[in-house]
Amino acid sequence: MLVSYLKDFHPYAKSSWRFVATVVPAVLIIAYYCHRKKQERLLENIWPLSKKSGAYLFLLLLRSFFGCSAVLLQYYSLKYMSLADSSTVAYSSPVFVSILAYFFLGEPFGIFSFLSTLIALAGVACITRPPFITGEKLDLELVVGVCFAFMCTIFRGVAIVIVRYLKKVHYSVVLFGFGTFGMVQSLVLAWSYQVMDLPNTPIDITLTVGMGLLSCVGQICLVLALKAENAGPVALVRTCDVVFAFIWQMVFLRKIPDFYSVLGGCVVLLGVLLAAFRKYIETLDPTHSHRRWFGFVLN
Repeated sequence: MLVSYLKDFHPYAKSSWRFVATVVPAVLIIAYYCHRKKQERLLENIWPLSKKSGAYLFLLLLRSFFGCSAVLLQYYSLKYMSLADSSTVAYSSPVFVSILAYFFLGEPFGIFSFLSTLIALAGVACITRPPFITGEKLDLELVVGVCFAFMCTIFRGVAIVIVRYLKKVHYSVVLFGFGTFGMVQSLVLAWSYQVMDLPNTPIDITLTVGMGLLSCVGQICLVLALKAENAGPVALVRTCDVVFAFIWQMVFLRKIPDFYSVLGGCVVLLGVLLAAFRKYIETLDPTHSHRRWFGFVLN
């Protein structure tokens, strides 16, 4: 919501501020663990360099690339579409996380999961307002925004799966790698396109600091969550962002979502809720009555 409100600044500039605000706390956390908790070996899984640690370093680099690119893509999408529409598309990632987790982490994925994926994609298609549904001319700017948000979904899904694989690496190291890569990437792009503006009014500075701190805390919570739970369920919980996006948009941005935004959001959430229901059945004891009645969703 704060990113959407700072509409006078280029996405590269806003992402630069966000990643700087991620690196600084990461450095402070690392310093704390190094000096106050010397028994903590922060680099034990990535140093000294070996075949195993090299693989972790490579995955850390990939996670940073996909995670940072997802941030940039979503910021770009906000130039062409509303906060609610962008969040609905960008946070439909659980359906893709389930597919990726099936191939790379061995997490289950069946016919029911496939159907929930198709439903979520139908919701994304609805948000694009195709002419055969609305009877109106196709909004090319909206299509561009949906494309950016959809690419963000794919990249974010890959990043979540990689973070889950990196669960043995200390969260502060993952956070530092993500923030540093994103900061360098964003600053280079902002400098190349000469769009590196700085906030110069009290309200812009306040919003920028808030955006950076909230982003940093969100990343810390995401990494810690993926250390404790599978990638699929964590991605499912993150879809609550869609609900808050609709609320923030109406309360703070004074913009009421239209029929197709609400319909698309409901369809996407239906796909996500079906996937969540499958996860609930999966966690039940085999003798539980609900699992006997709804066991077919595990196929």
